[in-house]
This record gives sequence, C-alpha cells and structure tokens, in this order.
Amino acid sequence: MPIATPDTAWRILSTPPMSGAEIMAYDVDSLHHVESGDLPPTLRLFRFREPTVSFGRLQRRESIQPLIPKGWETTIIGRFRPSATGWITACLD
Repeated sequence: MPIATPDTAWRILSTPPMSGAEIMAYDVDSLHHVESGDLPPTLRLFRFREPTVSFGRLQRRESIQPLIPKGWETTIIGRFRPSATGWITACLD
C-alpha cells in the first residue's frame, strides 16, 4: 500500500446512509483501490440507514448483546472491515 506522507493529498468523501453490510462492502472496495494506487487515502464520513451496532472483531458478541435493545432483530455480518471494526450487527427496529 502506498505510504501517506504529510504532502499526500487525501480524498474526503461523504456517502449517503447505507446498511451495515453496504458500508462494510464499500470500505473493503475502497481499501483495494487505495492499495492498488487507484485512489488516494480516504477519510469517509458515513451514516447507517437503520439503527446499527458496530463492534470490533476482537470483541465478543456476548459483551455487547446487553447494549442492544430487546425486540431488535440482529444480523451478524462476518467480514473484516479495513477500519478494524471487523463485525457489524445490524439492528432493525
């Protein structure tokens, strides 16, 4: 991957609200483009379309489960995310 220096131009991007899975897929695709040199390093501002709990790949689901309101459906999406978040639990109201 190209190394960013103080002189490196960064891309600042704001994307529309997306699902947890779409956000992760976007991150993975962007990472591949940055690694190949097709895109500069990117700071992306994003929002989840539905209520979503995002937790790190080293965190155990059991440790965050009490934080998810009862009655919300949960979907575990097991993909590595370049931001190191790692796992997303999409909680649909």
